[in-house]
Amino acid sequence: MTREKIRFYIETLQGTAFFAASFAIIESIAILMLKGRRFGLLSVIAMLIGFIPLVMTVCEFQKVKDFPKIDTLSEEAQDFFWTACRKYQSKIVVFGGLWIVATLIILWSTGRNMHVLASENTWERIGHSGLWISVLLLYPVLISVFFLLEVQIKTEKKLMHIKQRAVKFAAATFVYWIIVFRIQKIFMMTGQRWNFWLYVALLYLFINFCLWSLGHDDWSLLPYTAMVPAVEHKTYDIFIDEDDNYCIQLKDDEDFRILQLTDIHLGGSRFCAYADQRAVEAVYDLIRSQSPDFIIVTGDLVFSLGVKSFSINNYTPMAQFATLMRNIGIPWAFTYGNHDTEFVSSHSSEEIQTLFHRLSYDHTFNLLYPRKQPNISGRSNQMIKIINQDQRIRQLLFLLDSNAYIGTHMKEYDCVHEDQVRWYEMMTEKECRNEGCIVPSLLFMHMPLKAYADAYEKYKKGSSEVTRHYGKIGEKNEEICYSKLPCRLFEAVKKLKSTKGIFVGHDHYNNISMTYQGIRLTYGLSIDYLVMPGINRSENQRGATLITIKADGSFENKPVYLKDVNRKI
Repeated sequence: MTREKIRFYIETLQGTAFFAASFAIIESIAILMLKGRRFGLLSVIAMLIGFIPLVMTVCEFQKVKDFPKIDTLSEEAQDFFWTACRKYQSKIVVFGGLWIVATLIILWSTGRNMHVLASENTWERIGHSGLWISVLLLYPVLISVFFLLEVQIKTEKKLMHIKQRAVKFAAATFVYWIIVFRIQKIFMMTGQRWNFWLYVALLYLFINFCLWSLGHDDWSLLPYTAMVPAVEHKTYDIFIDEDDNYCIQLKDDEDFRILQLTDIHLGGSRFCAYADQRAVEAVYDLIRSQSPDFIIVTGDLVFSLGVKSFSINNYTPMAQFATLMRNIGIPWAFTYGNHDTEFVSSHSSEEIQTLFHRLSYDHTFNLLYPRKQPNISGRSNQMIKIINQDQRIRQLLFLLDSNAYIGTHMKEYDCVHEDQVRWYEMMTEKECRNEGCIVPSLLFMHMPLKAYADAYEKYKKGSSEVTRHYGKIGEKNEEICYSKLPCRLFEAVKKLKSTKGIFVGHDHYNNISMTYQGIRLTYGLSIDYLVMPGINRSENQRGATLITIKADGSFENKPVYLKDVNRKI
């Protein structure tokens, strides 16, 4: 599919949207002309004129009946296509906001202009009130809405999915108007009925406009993320073995340095642009100060709940963060967090996975995102091999998805599922068998295991089972947010004797590192400037964790506090 062909499709859909919006406006005018009067010749002519753009709409729409699914296009064609879509999304936000504000002002002024209300002529009301200005602002909004609707119908090829959303929208509309009629009945409004219903309709449109705006793309970080200079670092041979595992090959006598970042929490809207900017600057400064060989992000790249950020868009901030990492140039990998694909997010888990497949090592030589997922629960479960020159494994890195919630109950956390634990056991046993010894490994995930809470309780009681290395439990009431579901991952780790370190995030003020039953349990220092109340003013918990893997396979880790980093450009 060529760029010229995509341009033809876009221009055709633009023409279709133009005719559809013209039909909507002309027919609305015709209905106003009929209000309170008989079917006149002028009204008949207006309606007939309105059907001309309707016919043109159908004819234009038929020209793109063979529109391909977007994921079958080349990357260049996809980028070109989505750029056009974002242009129309921006038009809806800009002109939609102006239209709502202008119409509210017009209605407010009309309500106090009694001679306009007293007029029996609809056209006099419209002319004197200035509602024609509202129509002019509404026109580009309608064109953009029709264009995006056509795109959705033509590209998704999932009519059932679109029908389901339409049914949900219709149900919400029905409930809304039932409530409105109840209110109207209670107040028994008389004399101001015209104004009342207009205000109600505008409130309805305003609510839907706000809901749509929550998912709007905002690329305010792009000027920064696209222009950051690369960070100097060592380069290693990275390849994929016969089992589709990434392998990083080192020289036998050199250390390998991993920087753990966690809980970046980009909001992705204009309302939190300052917090997002501070977050990506902190990420860059931490990376630049340490020049690690590899970076692992343990989840919550974004915060797509709409609270504080006024955004449910998880796609755009993730793409911008990936752009930042690509330009920095250091290889990286990540695990998903509970906020990355919320049930209210604008893009599903499958769409986000498609994004990262496009940004994976095959295309960017930067992101180690698994080509093929093991057939187990979760997303982005993978094993990365750190190997020496002689192909012997120095360290295995396991990245596991700790999943998100049980259903939509946001305080009932899910856990690492049993099939994921079995996969971890199988992969560890296989590599140990191939090497003829216990292969050392590290485990990265987002949410902590219950073992973290057990270890901390024993530490407070002075138990010799626990050794605290640094940090503290800083959450309110010393909270450790782990899943209450049974999970035997920690027991599997102890049994196999391979994994000597587990690294998590999730709790933004917790940054403790302690050894419990022979396993180093570490909370990574968070980045978050947005989510936790007042966290943008606190710096003591913010930073990263530097993990150094020695030539003999042992490791050590230490905190890197942002307040101690030289942040001069």
